[in-house]
Amino acid sequence: MRIYVNFKPYTGGPRTIPLRRHTTITLEIGPPFLRPRAYKFGTL
Repeated sequence: MRIYVNFKPYTGGPRTIPLRRHTTITLEIGPPFLRPRAYKFGTL
């Protein structure tokens, strides 16, 4: 499993990820591991 937070590799456990507004969290389970792509949230 690989974890990315705001498109950067995250080394902690998934339960320790701080949940904040507009934080991009990607959990990848099993290969192939692809780097996450940016997403535009737009105006809320």
